[in-house]
Amino acid sequence: MGSSIYLAKVIGLYLVFASVSLLIFKERFKKLFKDALSNGFFINFSGFISFILGLLIVIAHPYWLGDWSMLITLFGWLLLFQGFIRVYFPLHAIAWAKNLTQSKTGLLWVGWVALLVGLYLTYVGFSFSSFGY
Repeated sequence: MGSSIYLAKVIGLYLVFASVSLLIFKERFKKLFKDALSNGFFINFSGFISFILGLLIVIAHPYWLGDWSMLITLFGWLLLFQGFIRVYFPLHAIAWAKNLTQSKTGLLWVGWVALLVGLYLTYVGFSFSSFGY
């Protein structure tokens, strides 16, 4: 339970920080994504970073318990999958990211979903730690 609480705090706070930034500076992020998508090195490098972070989470937290901690494992698998796609199928990753950034509501949906998941994980992580878990 200790690793779940720790990861809930870290991932939750990260998602809150990143999603609020995305929602406030949406146009800046669209430009950043456009610039990044034209750089093959960035696509591969970020893929390797996502892959290693996903591996770290999946190996440290392989729990599918059907409760809130499953979100952490799911987050790890999403990072692992995202990294795999960026490294082995970069053109697919670029096409998906372009569709997301060119959509009027794509980044907003990502931002709001990430914010809600981040707030939930942060709440759970800090709530359980106050109970001595």
